[in-house]
Amino acid sequence: MMSLECENTLKIPHFPTSHQALVFRLWEMVSAKRIASVIQTSEENVCRAASEMGLGEQKNLDEWMSRGYISILKQVWNLLPYEQIFKLLDIDEERLSYILKEDDYLGSKLGKKCECEHVLYRELSETEKKQTEKIRKTVCESVRNYESEERTAPFEFFNKKYESIITPKIKEVNVTSDWAIKCRPSCKGCEAFVEDFLRFAKSFGVSFSEVGEKYIELDICIVSGDEEYHEIDISEEKISIRAAAPAGILRALMFLENLAESAGTLSFDIKSYKRKAKIKSRIIYSFCGLYGDVLDKDTEISFPDKLLQSYARCGINGVWIQGVLYRIAPYPFDAVLCKGWEKRIDALRKLTERAARFGIKVYMYINEPRGLPESFFEKRPELRGSELVGGYPCLCSSHSEVHKYLREALSSVCENVPLLGGFIAITQTENRTLCYSDGTDVSGDVMCPVCGKRQPSEVIGDMLKTMADAVYKANPDISFFYYSWSLENTIGKEQAEKTIAHLPGNVKVLEVSETGIPFEIGGVKDEIIDYSLSIIGPGEGAKRIWKYAKNNGLETAAKVQINNSWEASTAPFIPVYENIVNHMERLIDEGVEHLMLSWTLGGYVSDNIKIAAAYFFEDEENDADAYSEVLKENYGKYADKVKSAVGYFCRAFSNYPFNWKHIYMGPANAGAANLLYPEPSGMRATMTGFPFDDVASWCGSPASTIACGGKGVLYTVDVLQKQYEKLVAEWEYGLSVIEAVPECEFSDMAKYCYTLFKASYNQISFYIERDGKCDKNRMRELVKSERVLAETAYRIMLRNSSVGYEAANHYYVTRSMLMEKIVQCDYLLDEIFLK
Repeated sequence: MMSLECENTLKIPHFPTSHQALVFRLWEMVSAKRIASVIQTSEENVCRAASEMGLGEQKNLDEWMSRGYISILKQVWNLLPYEQIFKLLDIDEERLSYILKEDDYLGSKLGKKCECEHVLYRELSETEKKQTEKIRKTVCESVRNYESEERTAPFEFFNKKYESIITPKIKEVNVTSDWAIKCRPSCKGCEAFVEDFLRFAKSFGVSFSEVGEKYIELDICIVSGDEEYHEIDISEEKISIRAAAPAGILRALMFLENLAESAGTLSFDIKSYKRKAKIKSRIIYSFCGLYGDVLDKDTEISFPDKLLQSYARCGINGVWIQGVLYRIAPYPFDAVLCKGWEKRIDALRKLTERAARFGIKVYMYINEPRGLPESFFEKRPELRGSELVGGYPCLCSSHSEVHKYLREALSSVCENVPLLGGFIAITQTENRTLCYSDGTDVSGDVMCPVCGKRQPSEVIGDMLKTMADAVYKANPDISFFYYSWSLENTIGKEQAEKTIAHLPGNVKVLEVSETGIPFEIGGVKDEIIDYSLSIIGPGEGAKRIWKYAKNNGLETAAKVQINNSWEASTAPFIPVYENIVNHMERLIDEGVEHLMLSWTLGGYVSDNIKIAAAYFFEDEENDADAYSEVLKENYGKYADKVKSAVGYFCRAFSNYPFNWKHIYMGPANAGAANLLYPEPSGMRATMTGFPFDDVASWCGSPASTIACGGKGVLYTVDVLQKQYEKLVAEWEYGLSVIEAVPECEFSDMAKYCYTLFKASYNQISFYIERDGKCDKNRMRELVKSERVLAETAYRIMLRNSSVGYEAANHYYVTRSMLMEKIVQCDYLLDEIFLK
């Protein structure tokens, strides 16, 4: 169960009362009726309170409780006491404890709660009414007047409503409704692929006839090559597709769809293609995937067919979800924990069947075996492993019963889900799983008396071998990846090499590509231990891990971030295309065979992914500049301007003050949505949660950095400010280049990223002034700038509902957060920084 301890209080004086703050923050997400029940008043009073602040009619509320509950929780975490949170979300303490523990470390993201009094409705005083009228004026004049620009509702991620900036063009071979599709008898199993292609053709007004002199012919007749290999010959009278397997037919049809989309018509050049996969596995996390409860709810929420099809057209052939074994298989140690596993495993099986229609496999990311509470080990003390201070003890990694459980659980999953793509197993992680998950007991942990007598490589290697052997015995076609993140940091290079040498020959070794890249930014030197888009891999640490794997005959895989990273996670993609091109080329040169394309962030179907996808396959017949080709296809006559702007963006981004703590604690994820604090809040920044005004954490804390494997890097606040100043200045050059480019998703993302970086500069500068000479003129100008950035971000969010969203945080930034920032800026300008 969670701790109910609270500390501090957080002032929000830009709202006259706490109940107004609650109504304002929840109005876009929670019904007035439910808000009324929480603050003990009538629905009529809540609606009146909203109207008095200029808020419009409620709409699009249905999905927030299932798909945006983390956003709701974040909005009220430091406003409501626990009892009112339970009522708001209609959950109990046990359920909240589970969410905080299993929803990707949500408890750490939210941090320790403020001490909050019950929020209750009351009538306003005359003074409060006057302040409320000012809020109304701001909302009506500076927020609601933009509502006519709204094109998408929250969670409408895949209904893009940007006008194309490409002029459609008819190519040499124009496919019309007098064409037919002919499938050879060999193409059994390709029916669904053909149906989807026919549906795609209809979007261009083409309905294929049953017979025709001109036709597309499909044939599985190639006896060699990988299952995705395909050949396409396009002539005036016929498009011939030959493949080695149904997967090749799918990839060929998807390739034709991409060509048609770039042309704006169902027409093609007379040309031949021979395409084979350079990267075998291309695995991504669903942009809208739930993290903790994906199998407890309709999997269409996390994996809508439209998204799966879009992934397939980008060449992606795998998606991953988090898996907790005791929730999808029988659990011998506590039957209560596995209650409902049959329903969840059935949901997983159906998901794999649905994904197979698009040539996509489902992989489970596992941290096993999970630790258990102290009460369990009172009855089974012989199973107690290492004990993490402040957390659950883990099951002994050397105990035969633990190994038996893993064998049986994994076998059960494989047998019940025959189409499962495989598992991605990690051992060195925030979830304490093995007795050597954190290395030794240097942090005060109590080491397991059994495992403590063995080498880390033996303990970890044996556990991985047990799991891999069970998986391959149950299904030899499945894949088992070992994600070696932080392995060397926790047990050392020698033991890491021995661990990998311990693995069976069918295991694939996955490592973060950027691991071990040395860098110097602002005079500060360090080495990357995690992923980045501003510093491009692969690093020496990753190469070393892959070398260990290759020396033992194992295939290699790279964990990368193609779309974004925690450097700017609320932008669905960061338009630094050159960095992606360079990274893909280096990985191919390194001989990497598999890619994990994203963590929970980075699953958006974007131009970044399309650029990366140009390197997934090689074409024996054509050897074009993939990057330039994609730019021409996506931007037509504006391609050169886009390319020039991207050059500026990449150079700008190289100034990003990379430091593991800054990327997680700093303001660049929230951007303009992060409130300003004219007086120190006393709050500590939380990991991808709340930046607050904790500049010390933004700069990097040596103690915390060391705990996560870093070397104690600490930027001074002046250096931090200077790096953002350089970044912003160079980014502005890029924006000036694309002023003539029509509104499109690329230009919106360039502008939104700018708001994140400029807001970071503003906020750092604001607190330098606040805690130094306190130049009110300077602070006033920074507040004005923040207001402009919040308006800009708000308007982009109206156009594109993917902005601000990240799967494990839901909406990290919401429209109401940006509205509140605008209200706060006006309050600060009126009440504190008067001319």
